[in-house]
Amino acid sequence: MKTTIILLALALSACTVQSNLIPDKDGYALQIDGYNQEITVGQSKQIEVNVLRSGAYMNKPIKLKVISPLPEGLSISFTSQPVMFSKAVAELNSSASTKHGVYTIVLAGDAITASLPSKGIIFKLSVN
Repeated sequence: MKTTIILLALALSACTVQSNLIPDKDGYALQIDGYNQEITVGQSKQIEVNVLRSGAYMNKPIKLKVISPLPEGLSISFTSQPVMFSKAVAELNSSASTKHGVYTIVLAGDAITASLPSKGIIFKLSVN
């Protein structure tokens, strides 16, 4: 438990967490619909990740990644890597071995061709 808390603290300090935020004149932000998400053990789920862009970042590729630890049996992958437009899909896959519980998930995006710090989004995932 201590390790998870320490890793989460490090992850949060490594990115600027933004939710439902329009970026400044030059920047980008990540957004998903709903802070609370659910998945059933042994099932898959898709979450749309919106990349809100402005200014110089309108055409910059954004690479999405997971920066929080995931429970055993849960994986997250992304379509359209790197994201060139306004949307990508996070594909969550839960195997039969995924433990029931509520997990804090942190997704982050990095502008590949720029020195802007990582941007992130946090959500709670309930595994039923």
